[in-house]
Amino acid sequence: MKPPGGAKICMALIAAGLLAWGVPYTALAAMSSASFNIPSDDVSLIGAHAASASFLTEDTGGGFATGEGISSASFTECSGFPCTLDAGPYITFNVTPNSFSFGTLSTASVATYDVVVTTSTNATAGYSTTVREDHDPRNQTNQEIAGVSDGTVTSGADEYGIGLTGADRAFGNDQAVPVTPPLLVASNGGPVTGAATTVTFKAAISNTVASGAYAHTVTFVSTGSF
Repeated sequence: MKPPGGAKICMALIAAGLLAWGVPYTALAAMSSASFNIPSDDVSLIGAHAASASFLTEDTGGGFATGEGISSASFTECSGFPCTLDAGPYITFNVTPNSFSFGTLSTASVATYDVVVTTSTNATAGYSTTVREDHDPRNQTNQEIAGVSDGTVTSGADEYGIGLTGADRAFGNDQAVPVTPPLLVASNGGPVTGAATTVTFKAAISNTVASGAYAHTVTFVSTGSF
């Protein structure tokens, strides 16, 4: 998803001028608006015009790099070439797959299934991804398999939970998925591209668990800190 907000446009604003060696010339006036102020113009040997639906720039050549590094919250000005057009704030998030089944559970083993959550964002303070459930896995008679409480989903026990793999993972053991508050599963303190965390869902049963189909819904949310 992409949060609302206007695009931050990075522009090169260069005044056109004529320079003939040995011939005096007059500098143009300063330019300003509600969003920017350029205290002096640049008169260069060559120039060209570049434009798109999102920006307007002027290329120059042969001038001194006196404007390099001029910027504000609304624009960036470069000397001699167009600045890069900055994208507006964005975050994209994907969960693959978005549904699955363990199949038939056994008391002799722990059933597992991997789900990959992937985030990309240009948020300067990074992102965080959380997960929550509507309730523990439940059958049609409202019997449930409880969330793991000892840090490890073990075969032969009535336990359900998740483990994590990846550089941005939030914990290293098995934890229950809560109803509230949401559980942090991944985070990063800066912009990321394709940051992937594998969430391994795990389920185990004992001989006392009633037969039938158990189900629940989990919700992942990824939030950028802009």
